[in-house]
Amino acid sequence: MNEDYKTTERRCSKYTRRISSRSIKYRYTVCSCEAGSGWSSNQRHHANTRNQNSYTTTNDVELKSLSYWPAEDYLNIWVTNLGGGFLGYAHFPITTLQGTDPPYDAATDGVVIHYKAFGSSADGSFSLLPQYNLGRTATHEVGHYLGLLHVFGDFSGCGTTDYVDDTPVQSDRTFTCPTGPLTQCTHHVMYQNFLDYTDDACMNLFTRGSDCENSNGVGK
Repeated sequence: MNEDYKTTERRCSKYTRRISSRSIKYRYTVCSCEAGSGWSSNQRHHANTRNQNSYTTTNDVELKSLSYWPAEDYLNIWVTNLGGGFLGYAHFPITTLQGTDPPYDAATDGVVIHYKAFGSSADGSFSLLPQYNLGRTATHEVGHYLGLLHVFGDFSGCGTTDYVDDTPVQSDRTFTCPTGPLTQCTHHVMYQNFLDYTDDACMNLFTRGSDCENSNGVGK
């Protein structure tokens, strides 16, 4: 994920039209703890899920109560066997950014990722879903956590918006990995954006406007 948040212009050159792509200069450090040991950065916390084989969005509070760090200081990421057909989901922190609707709750701030879509096959031999094996689910969901919406907005056709000025209007989601320009709303769309739904191998950029939106999310 840190690699994605410092994306180089070389990687962004795969985009199919000229655009002001850039990196977002954040770096994430893994902190973990053993239950009862206090806050630490060199120990690991394994939550006991008892007889629960998987979790869905309806179990959100239950899951997050098993392992939680103070949201005012940490970004919580829960990795689990996520049901309901989801790869991941995020809750917005308390913010005034457009499109990030309440209710907000610090106790559920953070990101949940399916264990089959967490991490990258580039870093080891992990049993990951083949389309989602480069860690981009976390990049996508943390983007939401920082205030970014999907590039296709709220599905209201060509009148939709993601509130980012330099992402082209996109009327629908993009799946798999297109091999050339894709047109919606009379122009090429940015299906390589981390906030679309393409395969991990097809995602490779944020925009300058995304950087500003993320910065506002962190600040608010």
